[in-house]
Amino acid sequence: MSEITIKNAYLHNLKNIDLVIPKGKLTVVTGISGSGKSTMCFDIIGRQGARNYIESIGIPMLLEEKKGFSSMEGLSAVVAQRQNLKNLSNPRSVVGTFTGILKDLRVLMFHEGKIYCSVCGGETLENLVCSECGHQETGIVPGNLSFNSPLGMCLNCKGRGKVLSVDYGAIFGDGSEKISDMIKRLPITGNVRRESFAILDDMGTDTGMIFNSLDEKTRKFLLFGRTGEFWGFIPNIEWRVARKKSDDIPYAENACRHCGGSRICDDGRKVRLNGRNISELSEMALKELYSFIDEYSCREKHGGRLKQNILKSLGILIESDLEHINLYLPIPDLSGGELQRLMLCKYLHSEMQSIVYVFDEPTTGLHEIEKGRLIEKILSVKDNGNTVIVVEHDINTINAAEHLIDFGPLAGSGGGEVVYSGDVSGITGCEKSITGEFLSGKYVPEKAGDFDISDKDFLKIRNCRVKNLKDISVDIPLNTLVGIAGVSGSGKSSLIKGCLMTHLKKHFKKSAEFSGEYDEIRGIECGTIDGADKLCGYSFMGQNPIGRNNRSNLITYTGIANSIRRFFANVPDSVKRGYDESHFSFNSAGGCCLCGGSGRIGKYIRGVGDVYSVCPKCEGRRFSDEILEIEYREKNILDVQDMEVDTARDFFSDFPVIGKMLDTLCSCGMGYLKLGQPTPTISGGEGQRLKLAVEMGRKRSGNILYILDEPTTGLSFYDTFKLIPQLKSLVEDGNSVIIIEHDPMVLSACGYIIEMGPGHGPEGGKIIASGTVEDLKSKSGSVIGNFLI
Repeated sequence: MSEITIKNAYLHNLKNIDLVIPKGKLTVVTGISGSGKSTMCFDIIGRQGARNYIESIGIPMLLEEKKGFSSMEGLSAVVAQRQNLKNLSNPRSVVGTFTGILKDLRVLMFHEGKIYCSVCGGETLENLVCSECGHQETGIVPGNLSFNSPLGMCLNCKGRGKVLSVDYGAIFGDGSEKISDMIKRLPITGNVRRESFAILDDMGTDTGMIFNSLDEKTRKFLLFGRTGEFWGFIPNIEWRVARKKSDDIPYAENACRHCGGSRICDDGRKVRLNGRNISELSEMALKELYSFIDEYSCREKHGGRLKQNILKSLGILIESDLEHINLYLPIPDLSGGELQRLMLCKYLHSEMQSIVYVFDEPTTGLHEIEKGRLIEKILSVKDNGNTVIVVEHDINTINAAEHLIDFGPLAGSGGGEVVYSGDVSGITGCEKSITGEFLSGKYVPEKAGDFDISDKDFLKIRNCRVKNLKDISVDIPLNTLVGIAGVSGSGKSSLIKGCLMTHLKKHFKKSAEFSGEYDEIRGIECGTIDGADKLCGYSFMGQNPIGRNNRSNLITYTGIANSIRRFFANVPDSVKRGYDESHFSFNSAGGCCLCGGSGRIGKYIRGVGDVYSVCPKCEGRRFSDEILEIEYREKNILDVQDMEVDTARDFFSDFPVIGKMLDTLCSCGMGYLKLGQPTPTISGGEGQRLKLAVEMGRKRSGNILYILDEPTTGLSFYDTFKLIPQLKSLVEDGNSVIIIEHDPMVLSACGYIIEMGPGHGPEGGKIIASGTVEDLKSKSGSVIGNFLI
């Protein structure tokens, strides 16, 4: 068949629609956030592709039975690449492990590398004896070259290359605090806090006493605990740091003195290829590593094949403008654009044919000048005999489409329709299409307006050398909407997150967070700052996911879940049955007894992963039947969780605690989300707006610095248009806003722009332009100035 035909798609907000997608072409699917495009492309097309695969290898169907459509024809093998940042936050995952290049490099070094003497440093002979000192070395295995293997990791730092040291002096102080006050303040888990009070109560100890007045035995017991009796404050804090670095625990990251930061054990470091060990090779920029491997002459035929595989993989990354990164760079440290290109590499250079590729906003995190090269690669995948479907808002990608599908007209219940399907040129004539209205120029983006820098206070950063920054100094105006622009990897995040936030964190924590040698090194990297005292606080809203647990949802994150549960617990039928708030949580007493409130039954299949079927008892509703009998105005707790924010705002109009947060969510353009939407399904851009909504709901007193990292991720023209006034309102309320961004519409609304560049990695790290929008439009050195409105 020459097309994919879908009949009667009804999943989520889709309104029984029919859709035809041409095969062998680049089809761009667009529409405002929440209009139904991702439901169609990933939850229907992508999931059906997974079903077809599972059935084709003879595994019984275990996925959810609800397909969401009546029929689908013409669907071949599907590769669906959805943005999934929640699985990319492990610091042990580095570029080399993510791409598989480190595995090939380890094997190459095992076969081709030479072992050097750990005593005198000389090269050993075939019998592993060094002719210079006579010392005989032990042999090695491939695992000795992996920092993720017990055989290869440095045992002192567990293969991390860094050692965390907690500043206990800052945590415990001088011991002159009341015991009760100290326990309440300590960064310990809730159960340890409760246990410590209970233990002291059993001892008959007055918690109003000063901590230092306790006898030494009791102090040591509280601090270090005792096996089988009490965990102890210090072991609990160390567990929290090891599990996840926490902002409320002052700590330092020092290079491991045992391995020198190389991550590898002694045996692994004694293997070298042309004098370089695997850590030294892995810390080279990819372009430099390519040259090193290319110039190496292999002794064995097997080594030659490995060499060619490594060169091919490195070449793909270099062609994707990633030549400046290295194999040991942790995945969480990549910029948004670098991460996006890395994830797409394995698909954009694939030689497979007759595949349906579905990409989720591939231009996310990319500068305007970088998007053209990516679009060319996507077109080359199509030209190789494949079908490419791209969910995207970017105007460059839309203009490159051979077929355009626009969902809408609005979000949530107001969307779920195909408002346009055809050539790009025809959408401006579609009256129902908001996308068409933007493309036709009906919506005029808000501009910055007049800006007078003379009456502003500043954050003054001097001599910053974090990562690729070239000893830069910059003045950031306060009480202003400030845009930080530049190509991906140019140093935007290093300046704001690496330098500015380090200073702010230290300033507002008032703790000895950086001490000793690390303080000295980090102080040199971050330079100095002046003006932090003019702020009352700061808040960072980044791309990290707001929740990884499917049991967390919109109302639990925003803090109104308890109010809604309390509301239902006060319904007369609830009072009569003796129900309390816990009965209206599927994570507690109200959950289905079979699935435990998850709504599904899972099973792990080797080679496939986790597959799920709908819980046969609750049929995916998660709550027990008895709880769903409790209603208010003919709505039970499940009906309320299935409401969109816009609808729920009217439903709870008489309850100000709930209504206030729902009003804020609507003002941030999130009225289409459902109250019970799981947080892992919320995009990075939606997550940032949720954080913004929660912050706005707090009504802090002003002089707060808000830092946002690419909040337009996942936003259409329309949604971005609505976000800009919210950012400006923060400034009008006496706050400051810094926004790391590529979107020309948002940057054009900024009062002041700082542009990093000119390139990425070593070629970046400089301020190439700064000033108002009009200043940058007239400066020859500015790159983004050509794209500003």
